[in-house]
Amino acid sequence: MLKFNWETDWSAAQAIARLCIDPATYRKPGSHLAQRVEQVLGSALDGATARLNEDQDLGEGRAEIKRAVEAVAAEMKRLQLQRDKKMPPVLWLRLFLGQGVAVKAVAIRNFGVWRLNAERSGAVVYVDCDAERTGSLKIKGLGSAEKIRAWTIEELQWLKRSPKSAWPFHGQWEMRVLERQREDAGGSDASVSDADDRQQELPKKRRRRKKTLADFEKQCGRLVMKALAAVLADESQSRRGLVAVEGEQRYSSELSADALLDALEGSPKFKGRLHGSRSTLRKALGAYVQLKRGRPRVDDDEPLPQPVPKKQR
Repeated sequence: MLKFNWETDWSAAQAIARLCIDPATYRKPGSHLAQRVEQVLGSALDGATARLNEDQDLGEGRAEIKRAVEAVAAEMKRLQLQRDKKMPPVLWLRLFLGQGVAVKAVAIRNFGVWRLNAERSGAVVYVDCDAERTGSLKIKGLGSAEKIRAWTIEELQWLKRSPKSAWPFHGQWEMRVLERQREDAGGSDASVSDADDRQQELPKKRRRRKKTLADFEKQCGRLVMKALAAVLADESQSRRGLVAVEGEQRYSSELSADALLDALEGSPKFKGRLHGSRSTLRKALGAYVQLKRGRPRVDDDEPLPQPVPKKQR
């Protein structure tokens, strides 16, 4: 199963594998397509289509994938892009849709879900490290001191220049999330009544923000998260039934966190592949696995409340 990591840059082969092939194709019993698809597509982009034509795991989708490869290769040649050029996924979407390449609905849905999660804490924008934009973005909640010369996702996808322009495909783009500033609770209007002041001073219960993958990587370490994701992806294709696929990089399990980790670490197949301490791995599991209902969440940072004994009369 391939991962949809919208925060990293993709090559053309990676983009076609994720945007143009139905994820169900990778989950066929006995299929090892996910392990070789990028090499097959890379060869096809170079003009060697024999492996693509003979790959039985692609089934009836081979012809559609071949058309996508031809359209992408031709457009990259026109734009003078190297075959191993890596770009943000949003630019591949722009290139594919501009050339009439069929993008799977599940890929568009994954893109939308990623954006909703990424923008919980702020706006997602892209900065060209080689060419600074002349105009500044003014986003509510950032303040005048936080204006940034960047481009929105919509601009990178739809904004057009001259027909011969290669923008934005030659830029060196870097994704950023502009954190929103919390409103200053210290200032208050003089006309507010004392009762309103007292009401404002009452502590408010805040809804706990759902952690994003970036939050888990910051807490547990990128290498730990990457290794765990790879192990879970491999385990989901085994016959042991320890984890079941629920979505893109999302799994469920009837085991507890410790029992699942014991099973993974005890498997010769995964020996030495998991990194980090047991406590770190338990937290990291929360990014990918929904454990059996009724068990404590492994991504909670706060200890569970202890029951208060009743007084004896």
